[in-house]
Amino acid sequence: MDRMVFVQQLQAWTKGEISQGKWMLAISLLLVPVVISLFRGSGGLSRGMLIPVCLLLAVNLGYGGYLVSTRASRADKMAEWFEKQGEQVITQEYEKAKADNSTYIILRSIWAVMAGICALLSVFLIREYPRGLCLGFVVLFAGLLVIDTFLHNRVIHLLDGLRQVLPQI
Repeated sequence: MDRMVFVQQLQAWTKGEISQGKWMLAISLLLVPVVISLFRGSGGLSRGMLIPVCLLLAVNLGYGGYLVSTRASRADKMAEWFEKQGEQVITQEYEKAKADNSTYIILRSIWAVMAGICALLSVFLIREYPRGLCLGFVVLFAGLLVIDTFLHNRVIHLLDGLRQVLPQI
């Protein structure tokens, strides 16, 4: 088992996770003025969109901050564990990545369907607040779909890299 290949795969995954966390934090900065303008808005449409857009802001701040603050130390721990336990660490990481892959497939489908349902509902609603709420949820679900698509893409690359390191899997 080539230690360098495993460490390189781990470093590439870590850099991607940290990069996504930084992007999510940057998008949060862009969402703050949107939230402020929605809060100041007097119409029902803007009031309805406020809650889902605030949820998207919270997801970006929370998970983006989590990725930036924890992924580098996790990669270092994995490299240390690999030194001690070798193949077992790769097998555990592979199983975790496989489970994450399945989860992302399901979540991406859910976010897409929910965004479609909310978009369709917004067409039929007459009152502004419920229409704004539906449109806000379209934005939220679309944002979650984008986030999970990037995370899923990196998990796919990690799985491919782990298969190269441990071909019998």
